Amino acid sequence: MTGASVVRLLALAVGCSAVSAQLDCIFETDFCQWTKDQGLDKFDWMLIDQIVVTGPSGKGHYAYVDSSVGGYGDNAQLISPKLTIAKGQSKCLVFHYNMYGEHVNALNVYEKTNEKKLIWTRHGNMGTNWMETRINLPEATDFQVVIEAVRGQGEKGVISIDDTKIINGPCSLQVTPTKAKPPSATTPGSSTLTTSTTLRRSTVQQSSKPVTCSFDNDMCTWIQMKNDDFDWTRYQGSTSSMGSGPQRDHTAGNGFYLYAEASGHTSNKTARIQSKTITPRMVTKCLSFWYHMHGDHIGTLNAYIKSTPTIGSPVWTKTGAQGLNWNQAQITVSRGHTPYSVVIEAVAANGYGGDIAIDDVGLADGACTVPTVHSAVHPGQVVRKCDFEDKAICGYTQDKTDTFDWTWTAHTTTSYGTGPSNDHTYGTTSGHYLFTEASSRRQGDKARILTPVYYDRQAMCAQFYYHMYGATMGTFNAYAEVGNSTGRPLFSRQGNQGNKWIVGQATIPTSTATSALGYRMMFEGVLGASFRSDIALDDVSFTVGACSIPGDCTFESDLCTWENTAMGDQFDWTEDDGGTPSSFTGPSVDHTLVTPEGKYLYIETSAPRLTGDKAWLVSESFPPVTSSGRCIKFWYSMYGDSVGTLNVYIRVPGRADDMIWHQSGNHGDAWFSGQAPITEKTNSYTIVFEGIRGSSYTGDIAIDDIIFTTSNCGIFPSAARPTVTQEPTTRITNVTKTTPKSTQSAAPTLKPSGTTVGSSSNTTADKCNFETNDICGFTQDHSDTFDWTRMRGSTSSSGTGPASDHTYGTMSGYYMYIETSAPRRAGDDARLISSVLSGPTTPSCVTFWYYMYGSSEGTLNVYVLRNGARGSPIWHLSGNQGNSWMMAMVSLTTVSSNTPYQIVFEGIVGSSYLGDIAIDDFSLTAGACSTSPIPNSARPTLTQEPITRKISTTRTTLKSTPSNKSTPKPAGTTVGSSSNTTADKCNFETNDICGFTQDHSDTFDWTRKRGSTSFYGTGPASDHTYGTMSGYYMYIETSSPKRAGDDARLISSVLSGPTTPSCVTFWYYMYGSSEGTLNVYVLRNGARGSPIWHLSGNQGNSWMMAMVSLTTVSSNTPYQIVFEGIVGSSYLGDIAIDDFSLTAGACSTSPIPNSARPTVTQEPITRKISTTRTTLKSTPSNKSTPKPAGTTVGSSSNTTADKCNFETNDICGFTQDHSDTFDWTRMRGSTSSSGTGPASDHTYGTMSGYYMYIETSAPRRAGDDARLISSVLSGPTTPSCVTFWYYMYGSSEGTLNVYVLRNGARGSPIWHLSGNQGNSWMMTMVSLTTVSSNTPYQIVFEGIVGSSYLGDIAIDDFSLTAGACSTSPIPNSARPTLTQEPITRKISTTRTTLKSTPSNKSTPKPAGTTVGSSSNTTADKCNFETNDICGFTQDHSDTFDWTRMRGSTSSSGTGPASDHTYGTMSGYYMYIETSAPRRAGDDARLISSVLSGPTTPSCVTFWYYMYGSSEGTLKVYVLRNGARGSSIWHLSGNQGNSWMMAMVSLTTVSSNTPYQIVFEAIVGSGYLGDVAIDDFSLTAGACSTSHV
Repeated sequence: MTGASVVRLLALAVGCSAVSAQLDCIFETDFCQWTKDQGLDKFDWMLIDQIVVTGPSGKGHYAYVDSSVGGYGDNAQLISPKLTIAKGQSKCLVFHYNMYGEHVNALNVYEKTNEKKLIWTRHGNMGTNWMETRINLPEATDFQVVIEAVRGQGEKGVISIDDTKIINGPCSLQVTPTKAKPPSATTPGSSTLTTSTTLRRSTVQQSSKPVTCSFDNDMCTWIQMKNDDFDWTRYQGSTSSMGSGPQRDHTAGNGFYLYAEASGHTSNKTARIQSKTITPRMVTKCLSFWYHMHGDHIGTLNAYIKSTPTIGSPVWTKTGAQGLNWNQAQITVSRGHTPYSVVIEAVAANGYGGDIAIDDVGLADGACTVPTVHSAVHPGQVVRKCDFEDKAICGYTQDKTDTFDWTWTAHTTTSYGTGPSNDHTYGTTSGHYLFTEASSRRQGDKARILTPVYYDRQAMCAQFYYHMYGATMGTFNAYAEVGNSTGRPLFSRQGNQGNKWIVGQATIPTSTATSALGYRMMFEGVLGASFRSDIALDDVSFTVGACSIPGDCTFESDLCTWENTAMGDQFDWTEDDGGTPSSFTGPSVDHTLVTPEGKYLYIETSAPRLTGDKAWLVSESFPPVTSSGRCIKFWYSMYGDSVGTLNVYIRVPGRADDMIWHQSGNHGDAWFSGQAPITEKTNSYTIVFEGIRGSSYTGDIAIDDIIFTTSNCGIFPSAARPTVTQEPTTRITNVTKTTPKSTQSAAPTLKPSGTTVGSSSNTTADKCNFETNDICGFTQDHSDTFDWTRMRGSTSSSGTGPASDHTYGTMSGYYMYIETSAPRRAGDDARLISSVLSGPTTPSCVTFWYYMYGSSEGTLNVYVLRNGARGSPIWHLSGNQGNSWMMAMVSLTTVSSNTPYQIVFEGIVGSSYLGDIAIDDFSLTAGACSTSPIPNSARPTLTQEPITRKISTTRTTLKSTPSNKSTPKPAGTTVGSSSNTTADKCNFETNDICGFTQDHSDTFDWTRKRGSTSFYGTGPASDHTYGTMSGYYMYIETSSPKRAGDDARLISSVLSGPTTPSCVTFWYYMYGSSEGTLNVYVLRNGARGSPIWHLSGNQGNSWMMAMVSLTTVSSNTPYQIVFEGIVGSSYLGDIAIDDFSLTAGACSTSPIPNSARPTVTQEPITRKISTTRTTLKSTPSNKSTPKPAGTTVGSSSNTTADKCNFETNDICGFTQDHSDTFDWTRMRGSTSSSGTGPASDHTYGTMSGYYMYIETSAPRRAGDDARLISSVLSGPTTPSCVTFWYYMYGSSEGTLNVYVLRNGARGSPIWHLSGNQGNSWMMTMVSLTTVSSNTPYQIVFEGIVGSSYLGDIAIDDFSLTAGACSTSPIPNSARPTLTQEPITRKISTTRTTLKSTPSNKSTPKPAGTTVGSSSNTTADKCNFETNDICGFTQDHSDTFDWTRMRGSTSSSGTGPASDHTYGTMSGYYMYIETSAPRRAGDDARLISSVLSGPTTPSCVTFWYYMYGSSEGTLKVYVLRNGARGSSIWHLSGNQGNSWMMAMVSLTTVSSNTPYQIVFEAIVGSGYLGDVAIDDFSLTAGACSTSHV
């Protein structure tokens, strides 16, 4: 959207109902009683239907102005009728507004009588969200309200308003938002702030005022930091956004607090305040503050202790809504006497309902304490609490009768796949908790910890948080012990509860609590079957009175043990009283008290909520249901014209949610009773209330008074029984609770060409494109950290994730992804599990597309799940793979029997939010995966391209060894003598390469190739013809055994020497630091003579065009064209050619620089084959091969009537038609509206190149036409071909027509196309068969506007050539319908980084491989993460050395992609590189430091990676007294694509003699034999098992 116009709104109040009626308007059909200023403003407000954002009314229309018309400072005004508001009859004007675009200026509201008075204003880009404001109207007579939008300095800016209404009474103490106050406005109720309440960044010196602050007078010594994105605001009363922020301060209820205003700030933007520097007298201090986090877009609140120039990691954090009340945070700070300051940070989410507030900050000496029992206590009062932050752990003691002890820690537990990543109190690794360490223990071992003895006067409720995450989880029990008697557990949970902290409660009965002996609580952890059974405990508190029945809640004081989930849904349930903010929806009173003061929970469905958005409310965990049964009862309100759905589920980790209750639609303005039986008798479970937004804001759903009973019951009402069609099989949602960027349009109905997955209406378990809500039976794993999200359009963070799905390549198609923004942390995992599949009796192939783009990408793993076990991943990939979809194929050779199994996709979060991972188009087919996923007949379908290449100028994998004279040529390089294409034109797509032959008098041969060449840093990544990895080209491979000066010549078939000049055109690729020379000769009568063209050296990483005039061929003598490639100084010198052609007539231009002469030189064609939008792939069709891109267009300096790239102002003589509605525009860079038009031209692929386009923003209307007419051309006597490139991207694309204009008549179009064709340039060719005589004519391009501004159409690179078009890249149906997609997919299942060549004995070793002799780590444990590799040394009597490496090795098809220690590309390991100059049998030995020979057996453990078709041998020796003897362990051959563990008992070391461990690797038969080791350790005692 663009433009900022100013709308003025004047309202006259004649009484409550009169005033409301005059100003209430939802702008669906007209402006109601608002009128446009007919005199003073420059342009008008308009009505428009929803396009990018949905108005609060949800019904599609709103009022807006955009900047595509008018000039800077122009305004548009809306004026209300005259209003009168009597004294004492306060009125509040409420409306929603949106200000989006970099050129937005201002939105103002005035009070108008005889003169105008500014009463509200907003400036600048506020983002894509709708925001609500409330303005107190004056108590005056005969005034009007004026809403004014003011245009900015450019065309990118739209201002919109919707849903104006009047409510009775004052808005609040201040207008909202406070930043909207005009400069002269004062703040009611405040004597200290007379201007805007957003405080300026302070630069004053810190005073001696204390850190403790109530913010009632000022900010004390706290200052706004400068390294954040926005500021905290000091405020009084309720914040500006309804449904978010506090109603009053915490101190006294009428004072001030600080808050971070969420409106206008996008996800991850921060606001920080910093205290003065504290020089502590006491070693330990207690930092406390009160915080308020209420709303459905709450982000994160962090606290830091800053003692260095950087703020470091937070010591305390909270994310998401925390209820309607003020909550206290207490943090024990133990920094000794080191000076520090406190930083409090608010991190925004996407949406206005995310205000975060703080108040009453304090810093006191000593550790944070908790209240003690008072002489008079009341029910619900907390009388003791322990957060385990102090090492004394509140006097808790370990039980001496158990098997082992609980452990106090502030870190993650030691085992992967179990235990929490942080504590519950602080939510960070600064916080402490207790846990049972399950490693090295036996199943059934018990650890118990006891509280001090307590003496209470009545029943008590013990509340605590527990964490039970792990595949073999045991049991957690809580007892109340009197004397030595424990009795039965008061609380017990068993099995995996998922990777989260869960609240638990246990009632200490009166008889126990009041015992004369006192009582103490005992917490017991019982270990499960393996080390993945760590149990954790935190935040134990005791409250006066018995606990409520688990799960019961009236919501009068808080959410009890229910919580809004931090992941999986789009927004939160909100606590409220009275009516909801929107009229005609939601309850007016609660159910418990039946008063406006009573509390309930509801979902707010106003903007920015979208249809289908979900909110989940999740209960505590409950034990399995007994034979007595269990029933949930509750009350619900579903009132409003657009009410969506309320569902109730049973949720069990690792299983699909089970719907037990379901209702939809408007039930009327009342509370209704609901109930459902709970039938889970096997596993612990939670209950989930799911509210789903309907079609608009009149869809609020509320619940109240949840009760659980021990009984069997039925479903009530009976209509709430779920049906098969209503029952979802998975949880699919937006993790970050943000509004998706995609529009609400439906997914395409046509199946995309070339896709291998089922349609949206017919997906199966073995094929899924995620277009349907049930996502083909895939389910979320509940034992992981968070969920995958079903998404369309782009993800919520820029710089990561896809912009469209893979299936359709549009923003309407769906895919699955993990959202890595807060509250996600590094290492969090999400798993998506397929439905159950039948294990094949023969191999099968899993195919899927993945998108891993972002600077902090984590890992994507694929597993086979059988019998409840995942095992090791069958495929994994880590790190940034670039900005495109890529395909992976995995052969299921591990599924060897007909056993049911499931496929599991696991996404692991990287180091920051720039790490979204997406998948799409999953399929499972019979038969092992083929090595080349594109059959010849299918070329060039991108969805079937090879799986090991990325379409990019930087390659990531190695190819097969090139041919040479002494060895057989690789497949495909032996060329025939005939061609299916003409001898004077060749794109090398057929095996016979158009009759070109190899010269046998040279040193080696040219190679026909597709994809990238064999080494990183040289050669192309794709061909020129198609710009994909499916297209072929010819190249010379310059790696060993090639030497500098070796030559390879490729000779064309015999051509007839022309009697007139002709032109040779070809494309070449000379990229590499050691490029040699490319020569072109004319061969006549067996003699080559001197080259007619030559070029040497590195020409850059792109295809470039050369044109050579054959003026030397002066007679009709047969001749041939010869291409000669000469090797440079090293292997980084591959030379490639493509798209050769010979045309009659001298070359019209010479695009080659003088440095390349003898004949011509070259100008780089800057449309590089990359992941940007500048290259095209044709979609599958039955047509013949498309003409190569860019070969028919002229240079910018020499355009003619029949060739134009629009780079010059005269646009080659094209003219505007003055009989149409508007004109075409010459443009460079992107068009003025986001979501439509190109970002660069086609000729150069840059923002400097020009193209022609039609701008479809206002004042354009649907059907408006613009025509561009070529200069006059001479009608040919034979057919000719029109070629041009077009860009039709946008959800409201109209039509592009092409006509032939002769004798003033256009006739019917010779080509036309309508609708969205995707976000890329596409080529079309049209044969002018209708021009049958030599009559002058012109070509006409006509663009017709579609239904909205998202319909810009562009054209570029027009040309007209003699002869009918050789091919047509459009299917017959696309004459009107053309479907071509951008080349934006990378296709690689392999690794993404290449390393330097390996060391050898005759050359210096690569950096990092020369290792020292000492280590900072112990000699008996090494993960090779330090340069000294723990004292390991190279043996100098072997052939070559081991190499320390991180990431993948240098050859595709062998070696690991990451280390074993961390499983990332950042971790190190040791390996042998087996590429040339290595030979079979070469050996490398790595020797440990000297170890002391044990007097008892010991165990060597290490991890090895032996993957490749030419694997040799890995041996382990014990070296004593200089002798190795026989190996104590050895292994040969391919062991598969994963890390494996080996354990070797050192029973041969029988005395206390010094010794060393030696790892020897021996090279196999080829370069696909890299061997790697990692994580060496030596432990006392014989190995418990042997993995040899």
